[in-house]
Amino acid sequence: MTSPLIVFTPESSFGVEELVHGLRTDPIIALTSFTNTIRGRMRLHSLGVYVKGDSAYEEAIIEAFAWYFIDATRDSRGMLKPVKEVMEHLGGPDFWEACLETDYPVVLAELIGSHYYWAHDRTYRDGVFECFVAFMYLWRNRSYDEFGEEIPRETGSCEIRSPSLSFVAQMNTSFGRIWDQVWLHRSDIEDDMQAFKSEDDSHFFGYVFRIQMSARYMFEVINKQDPSGTYEQSSKLARILLWTWSLLSCVGTRPEDISALSEVLEIYGDDFDDAGKAEFMDKMVVNGVGPAPVLSKAVEVLESTPIVGITLSNLLCYIDILSGAYLPVSCRAYRPLRDAFASVPILGPIAAALRRHNDQIIPQGETRGFPRGDRQLSLWCSCANISRTVAEDLRAGKRRAESDLGKAAYEIFQDGNLLVLEVQATEERALLEKYAEHFELSLEGWIRLFREYNASRSLFLEPIIHDFSDAAKHGWYSALLGLRKASHSTPTDSLLRTLVHAWEEVGQELHFKEAKKRQEFERERAKYCMWRLCRHNTSPADKALNKCKGCGDAFYCSKDCQVRHWKEGHKDACRRLKV
Repeated sequence: MTSPLIVFTPESSFGVEELVHGLRTDPIIALTSFTNTIRGRMRLHSLGVYVKGDSAYEEAIIEAFAWYFIDATRDSRGMLKPVKEVMEHLGGPDFWEACLETDYPVVLAELIGSHYYWAHDRTYRDGVFECFVAFMYLWRNRSYDEFGEEIPRETGSCEIRSPSLSFVAQMNTSFGRIWDQVWLHRSDIEDDMQAFKSEDDSHFFGYVFRIQMSARYMFEVINKQDPSGTYEQSSKLARILLWTWSLLSCVGTRPEDISALSEVLEIYGDDFDDAGKAEFMDKMVVNGVGPAPVLSKAVEVLESTPIVGITLSNLLCYIDILSGAYLPVSCRAYRPLRDAFASVPILGPIAAALRRHNDQIIPQGETRGFPRGDRQLSLWCSCANISRTVAEDLRAGKRRAESDLGKAAYEIFQDGNLLVLEVQATEERALLEKYAEHFELSLEGWIRLFREYNASRSLFLEPIIHDFSDAAKHGWYSALLGLRKASHSTPTDSLLRTLVHAWEEVGQELHFKEAKKRQEFERERAKYCMWRLCRHNTSPADKALNKCKGCGDAFYCSKDCQVRHWKEGHKDACRRLKV
């Protein structure tokens, strides 16, 4: 084996401050120096030449560029500034033109996709990624295409033209190489992360986040300009997003982090047929990131991050897919996914997340832009599917009886019942048929579990069934009553009839006596005032209140509350109330 040729070059006299000054005053010269230096070093490395003397200049120029872009793109909290503000800091469109003219982004992409880059230490690699994600951030938020036509963008986009299609083709070629190298060196990156974490948690988060955002931005901008060139890259993007998401710390988790799941789901749903989805789960999850780390991360996010609305819906859909319940048993990924899912406590965190989600609902019927209706039903159906899979695992003896599992299952079903009643009372009631199967199968799964327990008196199932029964004993009848009333008012609604029948079966299997539950319900209901602003509307009084003599169905703690409720609408419901 021949020894590598060693070339000595003079140390550069330039320091970081001088290089930053050069970027500010004459970006063309600074960017040209960068591209010439990096390309020259990469060329010598490919020839087996070890350049010993001038590494200080290369390291200084990487440090200077990284510092310059951090200062330009990040605020004091480390968050990305509006892109228009970033461009003003950098000198406007002239800086963008200088980047394209000098091939600066192409060289960055070639560097990250090379063996030369991965031979450097974590500080060097992190600095290069800082430069790369800054450019991709600008590209993603451009507002003019290559022909000068304005592209409608969100407020704050920068007025810079889009690169040419030949440039896009070059970057697309580099796309695959970059993420192949990232995947190949993921153990090195994980080691880097731990080193950064021991020094600074925010730097640890930022290091991984930059890798993730670079992948997302690069795929997005290339796909917008040349969709035909990105199909083969989609699985690579999904793999990187999945991996980085599973690594990111829940401390400080941001919406951008969780939204990476949406992109994985879109790729999974849009780019693959059933066979492709099975292969994706096998290669990317089971033999790639690993189902247990990803599922554990999902549970951590549910428990520690106050997410609601669409973000929560996406996360629950993702967990539902990762359960493996939709894969054929013959698929290689089926058993590893099912085993991993069975090992993760899941219903408790989901029930808690639903409570937080519902607390965000405002009077207009929306939760942070998340309307009650189709999307809310979709969110709940993911919960129902997960709950059904949990019931199947329990019947098979594959899931341990974690604390409050039965209570969480009941809370999820009650949330579904209330949602059905809300939607049924609106113009969107036709949506219920779309999701009917999810409601039916989920309840059926738990009813089977109740029957199995009643037949076997399994000690394993006993705490779960008792937990469910304790949670249901006060609310089961009121839910049944609400479903019956809704069913009587719309007798053609098959879902309501199915839910009434299923909820009756739940009561039978839990040995609830309906007559007794009705009496308990009426006693408790008599302690609540019907006027919505009365303190006893939500908190029971010490004793039964006065009943409305007109309809016999409303209770009031005072004449004043009764009059106020009459004026607010009870007049329409009451048969013969006289004030």
